[in-house]
Amino acid sequence: FHLTAHIDAPAEAEGVVCALGDWFGGYALYARAGTIHFTFARSADALELAAPLGLDAGAHELGVRYEVGTPEGRMALNVDGIEVDSTGVEGVLPMALQHGGAGLRLGCDSGFPVSVRYSPPAPFNGTVHRLTIETPGARRPEPAEEVRAALHAD
Repeated sequence: FHLTAHIDAPAEAEGVVCALGDWFGGYALYARAGTIHFTFARSADALELAAPLGLDAGAHELGVRYEVGTPEGRMALNVDGIEVDSTGVEGVLPMALQHGGAGLRLGCDSGFPVSVRYSPPAPFNGTVHRLTIETPGARRPEPAEEVRAALHAD
């Protein structure tokens, strides 16, 4: 899982850049008093990441990367290509998080929040230019493997 948001932020950035789901299962990238936060809520707990310093006004690239590991995964928050916070992740995080129609929101949230640190709608007071969410797919077999499988399928 890799999330990247390209934004323009004011000096005191505030509000939700993007959110999916809610505090029963979901994630949100948001600003509080100029500082960037990311919360991943699971049914039993929440993983919290936060930048140690506030954003300067202007264009920024915000990123969150989750990598599955053995025995522990890792989640990291990046601001302008620099890792600013990370945490270990026990178990595997679910990638299907929509509960009761709480879909992806850009620039605000609705319904229950993902984090108690903001209250919906929590509109972002900057501009979200682009959001990219990449999820790992199944490993694509080599062409020779595909041909062998097709020839031996009958």
